[in-house]
Amino acid sequence: MSLSAAIQHPWALAVAGLACVPVYGAWGRLLFGSWRSGIAALGWVFTRDKASFFRGDYVDDKFAEIRLMAWLVLCGITTAAAYKGLSLVIEGLGF
Repeated sequence: MSLSAAIQHPWALAVAGLACVPVYGAWGRLLFGSWRSGIAALGWVFTRDKASFFRGDYVDDKFAEIRLMAWLVLCGITTAAAYKGLSLVIEGLGF
């Protein structure tokens, strides 16, 4: 199944994505504690592993990258669930 076949209502995906923005923030607060910590985690993604290893920050680097990846996965799952629910409502209404 192609992605275009899976997304039957593209505008509903956009609505679901925008409606989930507060949930994205809640996931971020849960994983990072603050926006400053989340932005710092983003900075670790662009730091080379060798550089963080020689500075003694390798474990912090990997932990920040794992938290950032978990946040992205949770946001994707949240958006997919919201889209699926919205699609069921749309189909139930006969659109």
